[in-house]
Formats: sequence, C-alpha cells, structure tokens
Amino acid sequence: MKTFRLLITALQLWIAVWTWRRQWARQVSMPWPIFPDRPRHEIWQEDDAATLRLFLTGPTGSRLVQALQRMEYDTAVSASLHAQPQGRDYAAGYAAGSRCMAAYMMTLSAARPEAEQTADDAQGEAALRARYAP
Repeated sequence: MKTFRLLITALQLWIAVWTWRRQWARQVSMPWPIFPDRPRHEIWQEDDAATLRLFLTGPTGSRLVQALQRMEYDTAVSASLHAQPQGRDYAAGYAAGSRCMAAYMMTLSAARPEAEQTADDAQGEAALRARYAP
C-alpha cells in the first residue's frame, strides 16, 4: 500500500513538472516584437538608437537591462507557478506583454544595417508597405 502511495505521489509530481515546463516554454518562446506599421525612420532615427545604445551600455543602463531581465523572469515564473486572482491566462498575457515591451526597447537600440537604410530611403513608403504587408 505504501508503494502505491509513493507511486501516485511521484506521478502527481511528474505531471506538475511537465505542466509547469509547458507553460514556461510558452512564455520564453515568444518572438521579438515587430515594429509599427509605419517605417521605422519616421518615428525612430539612427541617432536615437545610438543614444539609447550608449545609455544601455553605461552603468545606469546596465542596471536597467538587469532589472528588465529580472522582471521578465519573475512575471513568467509567477504566471506559471502561482494562482492568480484574474486567472492564469491573464497572468500569462501580462508576462508576455512585459517581455514584449522589454524586447521592443532593446530592439530600438539596435543599429540598422547601412544597406537596409539606403534601400528604405531609395524605395519610398509605398515599396516599404508592399514589402511588409501581409
């Protein structure tokens, strides 16, 4: 009888671990954010990206990046492990939104390749919309 109880307990633990693993995998496999519909150069210039990149490599920016990474981890773990008053779907959405906003900010600091910049300038807005339209 004791062996049967241990088997059931082990099985319950195994199911809980795999359920957590599946939920965790959903949180960490989100794609990077997509820029808005308008071309990037209308809302965010290369000098803006360079300034943000310079800030993020400094001491305060490094702490900000660490804080964002910690927030991303904490919200994903909380959504996966803890019961939430609004429900698990809401908590998972909150964690996914937090991750997306942190990733979007990091993406804004990335430099665009020179070839992409000149191609975007030469083709105009209509060509860009055609290239990125679904």
